[in-house]
Amino acid sequence: MARPTLYNPRQRGNSYLYPDSSPQFINGADLDGATLQSGEYITIWSEDVKADTLKFFGFGPRNREAADASFAYCELLADGSGTGADGDQISGKLRLAIVDSTGDDIRRRVFGDLDDLADAKGDSRTDRPMQAEVQPAASQDKSLALQVKVDASQDGVVVGNDSNVKLHYGLYSGA
Repeated sequence: MARPTLYNPRQRGNSYLYPDSSPQFINGADLDGATLQSGEYITIWSEDVKADTLKFFGFGPRNREAADASFAYCELLADGSGTGADGDQISGKLRLAIVDSTGDDIRRRVFGDLDDLADAKGDSRTDRPMQAEVQPAASQDKSLALQVKVDASQDGVVVGNDSNVKLHYGLYSGA
């Protein structure tokens, strides 16, 4: 199965543009519990960027053999309060976005298919999809956001906080 890899093509070592940045993690408990609607991307997690900081999706090099490479998985589960039963796996597409203060997407890219990202949870760490640093970084008055798009069969499903998620982003202070 092909594993998605997002990276800055010139990147070779640690964080390419921000070598003093620190890794941050998105886990299931961090998700917003959003109700998904078929045919459109719905934000399930977002984090604002404060003054004098930058945030970017992914962390580390694109080299699978590097000790600090970042590997991800994302198994979204329904919480049972919407149309899906508690614990049902959510299928669809996961998108990474930078959003401005008005809520409009500035930059976005699809990270992968949720079924494939859920399957990766059972893979060994280095067989999971890589989530290397992605540029550009979000600056003050912007947000990083995870967005999900589902089909009509999962319309009205609510994302549960017991989802199994390990996604990465970087935080650079001192911008």
